[in-house]
Amino acid sequence: MSKATLSFLWVLVFESIQNLPAMVGMVYGLSSVGISKYVLSMIGMIITAAVIAVTENLKLRGTTLPQEATTVSKTVGYGLLMGVFAWGYIWVSQWGNWKWDLLVGMMLGGVLSGASFSSKSWGTARFWSHTISFSLTASVLLVLLRQAQAATLPEEKILLIIATTAVMPIMIVAIDYGPFLFRKNEP
Repeated sequence: MSKATLSFLWVLVFESIQNLPAMVGMVYGLSSVGISKYVLSMIGMIITAAVIAVTENLKLRGTTLPQEATTVSKTVGYGLLMGVFAWGYIWVSQWGNWKWDLLVGMMLGGVLSGASFSSKSWGTARFWSHTISFSLTASVLLVLLRQAQAATLPEEKILLIIATTAVMPIMIVAIDYGPFLFRKNEP
């Protein structure tokens, strides 16, 4: 296997680990009623933000991608942004349909991506690949979460968590990291 393929798989494994708590929290949160809907979703998002903070530099180690310093304020900010994402989905899930999920997912993914970059990075190729991947992935995520919310059996929920946790990282890594991992600058 080439170095680029190994880097792709390395990043994919970490991306999956990073997103798992959010998926579990969202799937079980959306199946709950009342305040637990928000609490479970937020717990999953906050854990994901913490896991990203701890593993992001390790995920990018050995790749040609730039590594940014992880700070407490960046982690808290990202956790809050993910909370906005969870709230946005809970809001649209109460009245929308899959078409609205696609539209709202594009908007929420774009906002989450844009807010996660420093102003000096706006407009760069990395910024656009990140924003496009987040927007497309968020749209697919919201459609899958709507399916999970409608699931009645625990096995269905577990299967949808697995499907979502598999689909999202593949999309993110292929669109967001792929163009940078497979550059033609390696032997």
